Amino acid sequence: MEKKNLNGQNSVATSATLYFDCGLNSSERHIVYDDLTPEKLSTWFKATKYRFPLQIMGQDDLLGWILKEEDGYFLRILRRGQDNTVWNLRIGKSITKNRWYAITKFVGDYVSGSLDENYGWSKSHMLALA
Repeated sequence: MEKKNLNGQNSVATSATLYFDCGLNSSERHIVYDDLTPEKLSTWFKATKYRFPLQIMGQDDLLGWILKEEDGYFLRILRRGQDNTVWNLRIGKSITKNRWYAITKFVGDYVSGSLDENYGWSKSHMLALA
């Protein structure tokens, strides 16, 4: 299966399916999981009004947020308890359908270690969508 990478180039998907904690309220958190797809992630973030951090099944130390700041939306993702390096993805002024694909890819690359491997030279740990 081919997917677009962050630069819009084709890349072969090699990672296993990720599942994210998609509970819509506090009592469902850490109980309800679904496969991480752009459509489901978008629906979940909108339904929860961005109030819950993104958490991935089997990655208990991973947290991610989409935040709105003056210059647009950002995805921030980190692992608690390690070096606490925060990776940032500048999404832009709006989050379109295509940007949800890039957000999902970014999360998958973070979990697999591809971000550190391919973009570790970035001291600010900041990437931006075109």
